[in-house]
Amino acid sequence: MYAPGQFYLVAGLYKIFGIHMLVERVAAALMFVGAAYLVYRLTLNLTGTRWMAWVGAAVLLVAVLNTPYHKSLGSFPPALLFVSLSLYMLSIYYRSGDLKHLLWAGVLTGAVAVFKHDVGAYTATSIFVGLAAYHLLGHFNSPNTVSTRKKLLAMLVYCGGVAVLTVPTFGYFSLVAWQDMWQNIVVFPLTDFPYSRPEQYPGVLPLGLYEGVNLTTAFNVVRYINLNIPFFLFFGGLVGALVAARRGNVVVAAMGATFSLAYLLHYSGAHVQLNTHIITLSVYGTLLGSIFFRSVLQGLSGDVAKYVGLGTVALFGVWAMSAMAQPIYEAQTNFRHLTEPVKFANVSGIRA
Repeated sequence: MYAPGQFYLVAGLYKIFGIHMLVERVAAALMFVGAAYLVYRLTLNLTGTRWMAWVGAAVLLVAVLNTPYHKSLGSFPPALLFVSLSLYMLSIYYRSGDLKHLLWAGVLTGAVAVFKHDVGAYTATSIFVGLAAYHLLGHFNSPNTVSTRKKLLAMLVYCGGVAVLTVPTFGYFSLVAWQDMWQNIVVFPLTDFPYSRPEQYPGVLPLGLYEGVNLTTAFNVVRYINLNIPFFLFFGGLVGALVAARRGNVVVAAMGATFSLAYLLHYSGAHVQLNTHIITLSVYGTLLGSIFFRSVLQGLSGDVAKYVGLGTVALFGVWAMSAMAQPIYEAQTNFRHLTEPVKFANVSGIRA
């Protein structure tokens, strides 16, 4: 169902380091750590506040630990790393105006599509819309600063960067396996899959969580918290982006547009299959929260600033505990099973 990049990556790593299960695990862990560092840098660039940047990186790592995707090198670890790199390069372009950073953002977006074509499409669409918002808002705030030709050139540079990897990759596979590729990465995900494997996504309102005094109710509560905190941060990010646009902060508004659209696209995908989307939703939720912090909360002083800091720590604490509840419970259960004495029943002819 996904583009074939992961198979070539794993084969290359096995060729270099040998065939061992640790090769995949170490590579996946390093990619997630790299993505966390990039989220740290991106949040720091947006807010200028290190503790907010640490929160952003920590949210990504906690979300990863809440899933099994760090245990093997599938399509998602490299895809997330390239998503983080493309967004970071985009932020550098907004600060410098150098088109080479925008070109790299496009190339890295294309790399995302080589591993996960759906995430690549979400990322490319979101960045393109953000770029359009950046140039449109820049035109309203400073009509004579950049010519229309240069604005169009920037859009074409990004699209050209995306095409650098996607066109040869998908062009080659369309020639050798067109029917299979079309069926596996387009037809089946869009038509059959949503009906063959629907997954329940909790609603915004906390309804139907209670199922008696048991672990099921506790699991429903922590799952509701884990999946809906990013949703509430999404609305905060929308407010922050609109405030930034009103104040003429074009960069923050454009990044807010990119993060908001990316969140919505992943949110839509998560209603079909949650899998990796919980990680990307957590990341975009955090980045949108940083947009809200930058546009609305930053600059507060005195007791209000203290309350904002305490509220952020409390929110992250609740979020982290809800994300780690199930992995901790499963680890305890597995440890208990491993340490239980094995009792063999007496069988005729065998002495216990």
